[in-house]
Amino acid sequence: MYLKITLLLFVIIAFIGDSVLIAQPSGHPSSINWKYLETPLTRVIYPEGRSEQASRIASIISKINQPDVSLLTKNPRRIDLVLQTHQVISNGYVGIGPYRSEFYATPPQDLNFTGTTDWLDLLAIHEYRHVQQSNFMNAGLIKVLHYFFGQGGWATGKFLAAPNWFDEGDAVMMETKLSKGGRGRTPEFFARQRAIFAEHGAFKYSKARNGSYKDVVPNHYLLGYTLCNFLENGYGEEIWPNILKRSSRFEGIFYPFKKAIKKETGLQFSAVYKTAFAQLDSQLIHRPTTERSTSFSTIKSDVSKTPSFYEWPFYHDHKLYALKESFQTTAGIYEITLEKDKLITPVGISHENFLAENNGYLTWTEYEKHPRWDFENNTITVLYNFKTGAKKKLSPYNKSNPKAKAKLFSPYPSPDGSLLVAVQFDTSLTPKLVIIDVATNQIQNEIDIIEDANAASYPRWLNEDEIAYIAKRNSEVSIVIYHLKNMVHKTLLPWTSHPITHLNIHQNGLIFSSGFSGIDNIYKIEANGQIEQLTDVATGAYTPVMEGDTLCYSQTIFKGSNLLEGVVNPKRYENTNQADFVFKANKSDDILPEIKTEQFEEKDFRRTDGLQLHSYLFAPSYVNTALSIYYENTLSNLEGITTLNYNNNEKNTTWSAALNYSAMFPVFDLFTNTTERNLFLLSPQDSFKLNNFKEYNIGLGMSIPLSWINGNYSTSFTPNVSIQQKILKKLQQEIKPIDLSSFQSIDIGFSFTHRRRLAFQNVRTRHGQDLRVSYKRALGGLNANSIYANTSIYLPGISKNHSIRINGQIRKELVVNDYRYLDQFQYHRGGNIILCDQAMRVSVDYMLPLIYPDFGLFDLIYFRRIRANLFADYARYSLPRRTETGKSLGLELFFDNRYFNEFPVTSGVRISHSDDFASRKTSVQFILGLDF
Repeated sequence: MYLKITLLLFVIIAFIGDSVLIAQPSGHPSSINWKYLETPLTRVIYPEGRSEQASRIASIISKINQPDVSLLTKNPRRIDLVLQTHQVISNGYVGIGPYRSEFYATPPQDLNFTGTTDWLDLLAIHEYRHVQQSNFMNAGLIKVLHYFFGQGGWATGKFLAAPNWFDEGDAVMMETKLSKGGRGRTPEFFARQRAIFAEHGAFKYSKARNGSYKDVVPNHYLLGYTLCNFLENGYGEEIWPNILKRSSRFEGIFYPFKKAIKKETGLQFSAVYKTAFAQLDSQLIHRPTTERSTSFSTIKSDVSKTPSFYEWPFYHDHKLYALKESFQTTAGIYEITLEKDKLITPVGISHENFLAENNGYLTWTEYEKHPRWDFENNTITVLYNFKTGAKKKLSPYNKSNPKAKAKLFSPYPSPDGSLLVAVQFDTSLTPKLVIIDVATNQIQNEIDIIEDANAASYPRWLNEDEIAYIAKRNSEVSIVIYHLKNMVHKTLLPWTSHPITHLNIHQNGLIFSSGFSGIDNIYKIEANGQIEQLTDVATGAYTPVMEGDTLCYSQTIFKGSNLLEGVVNPKRYENTNQADFVFKANKSDDILPEIKTEQFEEKDFRRTDGLQLHSYLFAPSYVNTALSIYYENTLSNLEGITTLNYNNNEKNTTWSAALNYSAMFPVFDLFTNTTERNLFLLSPQDSFKLNNFKEYNIGLGMSIPLSWINGNYSTSFTPNVSIQQKILKKLQQEIKPIDLSSFQSIDIGFSFTHRRRLAFQNVRTRHGQDLRVSYKRALGGLNANSIYANTSIYLPGISKNHSIRINGQIRKELVVNDYRYLDQFQYHRGGNIILCDQAMRVSVDYMLPLIYPDFGLFDLIYFRRIRANLFADYARYSLPRRTETGKSLGLELFFDNRYFNEFPVTSGVRISHSDDFASRKTSVQFILGLDF
């Protein structure tokens, strides 16, 4: 037991010390009036008016925690759950350190994302399963770590005891078992793995676990579901309490989860992995039996070189276009040819890929956020005219709430481009169809969707009097036609739990993608409701378009997705056979219909409520012993850290504390610290003497963190100002006849970044600028001031994954000043440091990837990418009567690795040759992260 704790302490200290920090300023709009309801299991915090959704979430959680529903009901600990309604992103999470959960309430448009289960219902099942996992594992050695290190120790112990593939795979199992939907029933969830089996064969576990920069590897959700499904089917649900108990006790210091699996099953983990994926392979085998086309063929033959993704094809003037992105390039609309694709226009950052075309007019959405509040974000609708090349951005205001911009999804243009139809899903969580007038940028009409439905997606103009869309209610979906004149909704097919998505128009009918047959295929539905299957593929077919009898669609392949095109043979159409798609022998028990929403007392929630001291790190060593305490409130707008450090060599104590308040538009920081300083200060005899002293600081700062997203570019600007009282102790009086024992200092500055987003393989942004400026000055007549500036320009290199950075820095601070500030300047690499009044450095870096090894050693280290950086530095260091120069050339090698299949770490080695005032030398240095 003592050995286990000793070996784990190093990892705990390193992990908590780097990860439990004061978070970013609160992103919650200050205008929200928060309410909450409380149960023994959760406190749901929500914006005023959303009590119905909050009550249902609390009721579902109460049901999930019953022993007949879950075996992981041990040690329930109440959790704060924040319902976010101002987001356009579909997500949710559970965190420890601090212990809380957040639900992003906007559902995805593409039902393949999670299936047909109502979005908040699915979040309640999935995310609360994470709460159960965490609470159940708060035992054994993890509980000891929790006791000694707070929630940071709890989180780290759980992180080390169980891999993230278990967390997500087990949660996907629960969402599948306890509902009609869930990813275990969606064919798209398995489409990538189908392609891998067909074209490559199963990856090694190390690659499936750690991912790859050269191949498309399914995420840990698919890995976890496959393994959890195999173990639960073979050994029953009782296996999880037993495995988690053993893992929590760390029966085996490293990889306790694998060792627990072996003890419970008698199988080595490698055998479990191979058997589980072999079983999945046999279940996924599909051989198309019906030829539904005379000549379906792939459009592109070079996708295998670099993983590329072709989606949302369309025809214009008998030419084929599509939305395309790859591991090397961000999304854009391209003309697709057999040779090189031609970029028509780039597509900006988006929360969900989408593209629609009608008669030469294109629409898609891009992401927009509030400059100050990160959790208040929106969509911008882009309308592109193929004939003129004109691009117009539309962001109309909500018709029901003129002060708020409408949150719009899946916009579709009318044939003349004058109107758009889109889904609106605002903070009321009530979806509507809206018609937007392009000329005025205003919503012309709001349409309630079919009765009792809680989601809508992919609206289309069927004709000038009818709109088609996909609706979801009670965890089932259907295609609905809305008649504009008589305002009547009509369903085209019976409500089904099979996902239906990617709706498109073809003549008088509709085409779409669905998993009726167990694999996503393309179907057509006529006005009379008759369904015909147009494809029979082995992996998955999506985003269809038809021109005459020619069908084009996107199909999942090993290296991404490709476009297939063919002439459909109408005589070979067949009616679909709706079949279940569940790879699970365990009995499914849909709990959602029996949920009776309870009534809870609604209470006011203040923005600063829920403050908790969540983690404390005690880090002993031979030289320094430190104790750090972390605290944070529920909405992350009040955060702090206090650290006490004792130096065993010098027998002295230093401490620091910081409190951050970000509930208002400006962010306020109250801070204090002590530090040991070593400075050469000028003596009365005009000679420099090294002075060791202790410095105390207490201050108040204010900043305004602003950020924007425009197309493919992210921009941030943060001005800041702080004033602090400095107190110097143990300062030698003979240094100068000036009182330095106490004085005030002001710090004014700003940081600015403007960068283009990265494609997956890009080593750095290909376009961007950074600028950071800081001016510090002592008040009260002291000669003490410093100015520092750091700027970078990013440019593209020769290849798409290459990057050039030109960096310049300047620092000016007289050495004869009464007091000098901490030195932030980065001297020429590998060279010597000189005492000077002014320092200037210019550097050029050329970074490129060298190789993607996809290679691991005994689950200890996994090499994902090796990068090289060639650099040249030139520096000038000036004194009143002397100027020195420093130059260096060198090579840096960076290794993007994962350690113990968990920790992503970039480390490297620098070989530099420097030439400066003091010496000419070649040196080798170990570097951690990208410090230049």
